[in-house]
Amino acid sequence: MMRLLLDPRASELTEVALMLALVAVVAMVALRILGVNIRDLIQNVANALR
Repeated sequence: MMRLLLDPRASELTEVALMLALVAVVAMVALRILGVNIRDLIQNVANALR
């Protein structure tokens, strides 16, 4: 256990995981705020591709 705590790769992995979690939270908040506009935009693009 102590070896894992002292391994620099473990701290780097933790930092990456925290950044990914932060990006996911920001993306969810943005989708929540802009949800209707984004839904309409995606629907328009999907209709244009058909």
